[in-house]
Amino acid sequence: MNNKPNQKEKSMSQRIVFLDFVRVIACFMVIMVHSCEFFFIDGSEIGIRSLSDGWCVSVIDSAFRCSVPLFVMISAMNIRLSMVLCPLQY
Repeated sequence: MNNKPNQKEKSMSQRIVFLDFVRVIACFMVIMVHSCEFFFIDGSEIGIRSLSDGWCVSVIDSAFRCSVPLFVMISAMNIRLSMVLCPLQY
């Protein structure tokens, strides 16, 4: 039996777990941004009813707008690290 780790196992052992956690948080932030959008659409039951509601929704929406660039940058970093740690062989 071959006990030598292959390239995929080697790259998984050198994985930065913190980046995976930040990606999960970024996904949650994207969901929150899309949830806040309904407060800006004034339908029959949905809408901003008071100034404090509007302020709260605007703060949450503005704070979480960095989620998509954050997710893209971390995904690109993971791809780049995987290319460095485990280069393609033809």
